[in-house]
Amino acid sequence: MQPTTTLISQPENPAGIWDYFPYTSFIKTWTRELEQAKSLPFSRSTWELVGHAVTLVYKDTEAVTPLMHHIAQAAGMALQFIPRDQILNFSEWMAAILKDQPCIVYLEPGVWLKHDLSADDSDHDWPNPPSHDEDQAYAFRKDLAKYLKTTALEQPIVFVTCLQNYNQMDFNLRQAGLFDRRIQLPKLSQEDIARAFIDQTGSELMGESITENLKRVGCIIEYDLEDYRRRMLLQKSLQRLAWKRSGKLHFQDLVMFTVYGTAEVDKCFDPPEIRRRHAIHEAGHAVMSHLDSREQLPPDYCSVLKRNNSNGVMTSCYSAHEKMSDDQSYLDMLHEIRVTLAGRVAEHLLLGAKYSSADGARSDLKNATSLAGATLRTWGHSPDITTDKAASSNLAVCIGTPTSSEHQYFEPLIRNFLQTQFEYVQHFLSTHIDYLKLVAETLNTKIVMFQDDFFDLHKEYEANLLKLA
Repeated sequence: MQPTTTLISQPENPAGIWDYFPYTSFIKTWTRELEQAKSLPFSRSTWELVGHAVTLVYKDTEAVTPLMHHIAQAAGMALQFIPRDQILNFSEWMAAILKDQPCIVYLEPGVWLKHDLSADDSDHDWPNPPSHDEDQAYAFRKDLAKYLKTTALEQPIVFVTCLQNYNQMDFNLRQAGLFDRRIQLPKLSQEDIARAFIDQTGSELMGESITENLKRVGCIIEYDLEDYRRRMLLQKSLQRLAWKRSGKLHFQDLVMFTVYGTAEVDKCFDPPEIRRRHAIHEAGHAVMSHLDSREQLPPDYCSVLKRNNSNGVMTSCYSAHEKMSDDQSYLDMLHEIRVTLAGRVAEHLLLGAKYSSADGARSDLKNATSLAGATLRTWGHSPDITTDKAASSNLAVCIGTPTSSEHQYFEPLIRNFLQTQFEYVQHFLSTHIDYLKLVAETLNTKIVMFQDDFFDLHKEYEANLLKLA
């Protein structure tokens, strides 16, 4: 079935991120160029300069689909959207394209872009086709290239697609006269990310804990909800919750959905005597996340609810430096490793080593091992940085899969490094043992704790310290 071509008069979705792109951004400048070119008599040279094939670069390609409606509307052009499962039917949808008015053809990214999206650019020549399974995609790329170099030159037509990385496109399409214009969409601030999300969900549904904490909301969306599909599911779940509640949404609602997903699941609790060990474990993560962090910000969420095959969960503050920084330091990595180990350490301190959960910390230890491996093996840091000589003792990094000799070198290094960090966490939590106990007891009773709960408990802990002083 041939896809239809329509002139877009209204966007299908709220404006979202479009309204928060600066007027001077290249995506809006290009849109104004389209509008100007469309308003003038057709000029082959003008449309070649505007670009007959344009690649947008953005981390969330799905979010660009609704964005294309705004671009087409602003430029006053028809929009043809070609889903990835129909793209290879080149002759069919090309026959449906309007020939008598300016048109944007959006090609949804997919296998047509490159026969191996993870490959490098070694296949620089058209005469070497890929394997039999990719023949159709290869033939499509050839047909599209031919069209762009011939027929498209005489039409006010623009082909557009979106990639996370420009290298995902076949090298042979990245040529002058083909996809020769590349536009990087601007990165929004956390506040603008939050505003766009609130606009799309419904600002009338939002309580003050959301509208007055835009940076925290934006951090959650940027950190845990990067892809468009998940954001749309969350928005629908939030709208449904507000409808059932007949009231405003709160920041805690956003955190809960982010942590557990949007499935509607009945609450399940362990008996208090079993739940206590889980509470101690999560309290270890929480206290370390709070007091060892740069800004000493408590977790946004901690619970001992049984959900998603987990007996508990702790979410560090979304706006904390360690979570949101684009340029983490060695100390930030140490903090993340220590928080990961702190659950096992808390059980060790409050229950004793022989009563620690047999498998409860397995996923934590896997994560800690992975983080330690990345720190030492991938980034070339040293486990000991107390002297210049020690700090420079591990500069050679693994390139590709570790060799046998590299594995023999790094495995004991990682194990010793984790042992040292475990001992550090033991000493740290022992120093704050009363706060650890207070959090564990409260969590066992309340089941769920939010950031404000931690602030209150820490004030109580500090008041008790003053009394003992």
